[in-house]
Order: sequence, then C-alpha cells, then structure tokens
Amino acid sequence: MRGIVPARFAPILFGGLLSAIMVSIVSATVIIVNQGVTPDFLHRWLKSITTTWPIAFPTVLVVAPLVRRAVHYLTTPPAAEAKPGVSADSVSIGLSLMRRLPVVLSALLLLGAV
Repeated sequence: MRGIVPARFAPILFGGLLSAIMVSIVSATVIIVNQGVTPDFLHRWLKSITTTWPIAFPTVLVVAPLVRRAVHYLTTPPAAEAKPGVSADSVSIGLSLMRRLPVVLSALLLLGAV
C-alpha cells in the first residue's frame, strides 16, 4: 500500500520516523554498553524509548529545517542547478527558530523538563 498519508504531512512523518529510529538505535546501544544484555533488556529498552522519543520528535521537527539550510549554505550547487537569491543566512535561520520556539517550549513544559 503506497501513499496513505497526504504529502502535506511529509515533514511530520519524516520527523517521527527519523526520531523513532534514532532513539531506538541509540538507546539500545547505550543500554548494551553500560549494562549489557540482561534478562530485562527489552523492558529497559522500551522504557528508554518511551521516555526519550517525546523529546527527540519535536527536536527533529525544529532542527531538521535548520540543518537543511546549513547544508545548503555550506555546499556548492552544480552550475546548472544554481539558483540565484537562495541563501540560508543567519537572519532567516534565526527567524525560523523563533517561529518554532513556542512549539518546543510547549513540548518541554508538557514533559516537565522546564
């Protein structure tokens, strides 16, 4: 089955999938390195995922556009694909972050991190 989510939700779906994959891999690695594979590994791993993913998901939603702009700024496009007037200066990055700041702060408040 292909195309069950409308394209307008692509950035949210991307953030959800990326953060879930990263949290799963990193939390499993940290638990294995620090405590080894024990009989309660699966329980500790799932608990770690459920406590860290709510932080990782909104972080990816905020940071991904900034990283895309930074990569665009740091790379040189091929001459045929160069688009004049496209830049990722610090002002636009700052404005982008300011637009997303209420969402991040709300998520942190809901999680009790602030």
